[in-house]
Amino acid sequence: MNKKTYRIKLRFTGPLHLSRGQSDEYDHAESVLHSDTLKSALFVAVNTLYGNEAAETFMKECILSSAFPFDNETFYIPKPMMKMPFQFKELSGAANESKLSKKLKKIEYISTGLFKKIINAGPNTETFPLSWLSADGKFLSRDISGEKIMTHAVQQRVSIDPERNEASKPYYVDRLYFKETAGLYFLAGMDEQMAKTVFSALKLLGDSGIGTDRNVGMGHFDFEEKSDVDTYTFPEISSPNALMLLSLYLPQKEELDKEWINKSSYLLIKRGGYISSDAKQEFLSFRKNMVYMFKEGSVLTTTGSLKGKIADLNPGNIQGLDHKIYRDGQAFVIPIKIE
Repeated sequence: MNKKTYRIKLRFTGPLHLSRGQSDEYDHAESVLHSDTLKSALFVAVNTLYGNEAAETFMKECILSSAFPFDNETFYIPKPMMKMPFQFKELSGAANESKLSKKLKKIEYISTGLFKKIINAGPNTETFPLSWLSADGKFLSRDISGEKIMTHAVQQRVSIDPERNEASKPYYVDRLYFKETAGLYFLAGMDEQMAKTVFSALKLLGDSGIGTDRNVGMGHFDFEEKSDVDTYTFPEISSPNALMLLSLYLPQKEELDKEWINKSSYLLIKRGGYISSDAKQEFLSFRKNMVYMFKEGSVLTTTGSLKGKIADLNPGNIQGLDHKIYRDGQAFVIPIKIE
């Protein structure tokens, strides 16, 4: 079957905590649901429903982006790691260069509509009003509203060990909340048969939750899918000369080329953390191996095929841990043009 691009919205019914991989540090959380975390969670759900063979097929054949914010029908993608060919009309002129630079630097997400406009600007500079910038300066869209799309709130909790005669220990959890019309969405490249499997796994994952503290109601969601989305096809772009990552990317050895790497703009992120195994709780205190990946929003100056690879992070020295620990680094890219 031919692959389609599906856009899947996740509407969270409560708060969300996405761990940074530190077992005792909950007071700071990720704001992005990275593609490898999402893929691993769905892998477990597929394995639960359909068995290991189906899960292995899902891991290899389904390509996911990371999950980014949306609000109603406005979808955001990371600001590309490149010089942005736009400015704000209220900050035009040499006297405002410093203020403009600070505003541009703070932006984290751009709506897909404005992104197309910016990418097609060529050598010209687009001019937008400051009213298209969110109050916190992180979101740029012509449909921006006054209410924040997502907010962080730190809650105090208490840890009690019933088996030890020790004093209770307070700790803090950073909770991510979304406004009623907002949530996270991701893109999936898969055929129709795989889509049926993924949607079943999403139903299970939504009921069980994703992230930390799922047993107290965090990370639960409903989802809504749409197939063959054209929001992320860019037929208007003539002669694209680069690729932008919408997922984490772990290159295959033969994909690495010094020429395009030296001309690219990217950040690397370390991925690993602690082993998660509901079936074998005794392994939860052990760390996986670590890998570095290219981060979402990286602009890679190549038009070749970037596939990426799936890494096995099993440390190999833990008795009884006899299964692979996957970390998906397959690339979900869109073509862009940079001057």
